[in-house]
Amino acid sequence: MKFSYHTLAALSGTKKSPEELAALLMMRAFEVESVAPFAHSLDNVVIGSVIEANPHPDADKLKVTRVDTGDQVRQIVCGAPNVAAGQKVAVALPGAKLPGNMDIQATEIRGVASEGMICSEKELGFGDNHAGILVLSDDAEIGRAFAEYAGLADFILDIKILADRGSDALSYRGLAREIAALEGRKLSFDSSEPKRFPENPIDIKLPSALCSRYAGFLFENVEQGVLPLALRSFLFVNGSHPISAPVDITNYFRLMYGQPMHAFDADAITGKIIVREAEAGEKLELLSGETITLAHGDLVIADEERVLALAGVMGGKQSAVTDQTTRVFLEIATFDPASIRRTRIRHNLATDSAYLYERGPDANALSETFVQAAELFAEHCQATVAGFTDVYPLPVAPRTIELPLGLSEKVLGVPVEKEFIRKCLEAHGCQVEEAEDTFRVTVPTRRRDLEDEWNLVEEIGRTFGYENIPAAAPKIGLSLAEKNLAKHFERSVKDYLASAGFDEVMSYSLYGASDALKFSLDPKQHLILESPLSPELALLRPSVLVTALMKAKDNLRYFDTFRFFEYGSAYTRGAAASVSEDRELALILTDARNKEIFSALKGKVEALLDFAHQGEIVFEPLSAAEGVWHPSRSAHIMARGEKIGTLGEIAPYILSQWGVKQRIAAAVFSAPALAAAFQLAPQAVPLPKFPLATRDISLMFPKSVTVAEVTALFREAGEPLL
Repeated sequence: MKFSYHTLAALSGTKKSPEELAALLMMRAFEVESVAPFAHSLDNVVIGSVIEANPHPDADKLKVTRVDTGDQVRQIVCGAPNVAAGQKVAVALPGAKLPGNMDIQATEIRGVASEGMICSEKELGFGDNHAGILVLSDDAEIGRAFAEYAGLADFILDIKILADRGSDALSYRGLAREIAALEGRKLSFDSSEPKRFPENPIDIKLPSALCSRYAGFLFENVEQGVLPLALRSFLFVNGSHPISAPVDITNYFRLMYGQPMHAFDADAITGKIIVREAEAGEKLELLSGETITLAHGDLVIADEERVLALAGVMGGKQSAVTDQTTRVFLEIATFDPASIRRTRIRHNLATDSAYLYERGPDANALSETFVQAAELFAEHCQATVAGFTDVYPLPVAPRTIELPLGLSEKVLGVPVEKEFIRKCLEAHGCQVEEAEDTFRVTVPTRRRDLEDEWNLVEEIGRTFGYENIPAAAPKIGLSLAEKNLAKHFERSVKDYLASAGFDEVMSYSLYGASDALKFSLDPKQHLILESPLSPELALLRPSVLVTALMKAKDNLRYFDTFRFFEYGSAYTRGAAASVSEDRELALILTDARNKEIFSALKGKVEALLDFAHQGEIVFEPLSAAEGVWHPSRSAHIMARGEKIGTLGEIAPYILSQWGVKQRIAAAVFSAPALAAAFQLAPQAVPLPKFPLATRDISLMFPKSVTVAEVTALFREAGEPLL
């Protein structure tokens, strides 16, 4: 949001230059994106005094004036009907370039020399009035630059207000409070005494909870005048084009208080004001001329016959204030931020009011605007208050936070005096009561960002100034971190497999239903994402082996021999609808020149088991076809009687589903089971009493006898010598 430096300085009382103020805000509050002079396009426009105004000798509607501009008296031909001697006016000198790229040069008009131009409001960019020249007050200094006199010789600070500060800092008064607090001062604005107004004859109903507070003034005898030059300059500097006094007053409150208002033509309201949700299909012609079709959920301002405005976003054309309006209904309200945002996005409308309402103005702050709103309408529109109603069903109560006395010093790392804490929090609008060992802090409702004691410490730190905290290493006792056994095993296994010639792959833990069917897996038995990025990433893998085999298929397009491993998580349904996440290790090996890939991978697996300190290993053949495994070239890996994994070739029918013609061997382990013996202390074995003797013995067994059975028989019969 862009702010006028002069207005901020006047409200906050700061003596800092624009650059110094930007540095303060940047260091302690908000990011300042730029500081630049206001581009008013009114160079070479000065204040002049009309000495005389005589009829033009050759034109009935023109006058020849002599104007004192301070440096000299100039002859200027003017066509304004209201120009007269004794007036103070704005004079564009030759060489000036006015808004709209209007170049002013010395010229001759109907045979009379003219050295400049006496300007109207429209030519200066202050409004649309071109009927006559702008007449200034009598105390205007002759020869003074008009931009300086009007308050346009200003600097603009483009400040990025944080989202959680939208309820208090998106206004001049709010940011002025912040500046004063950062400078150690408490800023209190003079608040007018509450006044009693007559009851509004236009009743207000709030059937929707999306409107927390709704106040309405009814003004009568409203004149469509213009605001004083100072207020119009304020609007002009802030990018708001002056329109008419009633509309300009609402824009003034939006900027100064951060509170949007909307003015309705009261004669266009039938019956009562109703703040409700729209019915699907209702129509509304907006101020912009666009007609929109409302959706259910859009919050609207309606009367008893039709919709008048899109609440918090834009008014309707049929109830807009015009030059003929004499009765104005002024809306001052707060609406649900999420509702306003949905409506704005749905109808593609970006307005200043919606921007503020989306950030949630403080409902209690509405009370600060009531008296001044009535005063401004009375002063500048000659209006009288015919009625006022304030509907506030559930007032927002301030939050109270307990702040331990020592917490600020503990967090900031520097001593913080109790008196500084008190003054700091009070400067930010809090009420502070000191107890035995805490501060009891009552936070104003406009500071929604202050939710707990940690937020209060942040306020204290910002005000103290982080740049004032010495940079020093914290004094923390050093201690060895507790060893993460699972991570240690994972790193050790990865290093071992890499040294054994395996590459590591990492894949997504998501895949699609079509892929699951190729593995003969039921997609409905998987964990399914509610909102997947695509159908191919809708299921969580039940085993790391699934995605490892998919990577093997992809690699076979480029290589016919490779071996790799993947260490990752598998996801299955647990008991009572819980989700179980298990770590697994998968090995993949294929070799186009080796038909005994099962034996090749079995040797690698046995070496891995030895590295993992697994003992009493037995390979038990599968009793029947299981999952993706080959029925006769696969086995469960048993350690000390417990299954820790499976080794084997992939079944040919599974490979055919993927269009793979080359044999693939794989192994998959439960990582915790594989790691179970890794951390055990090595068992000391005494040296043998006799020299080692090696014998090669060939034996023949029936085909039904497995290697595991023969090995177990040898160990049993040869113990303890074998």
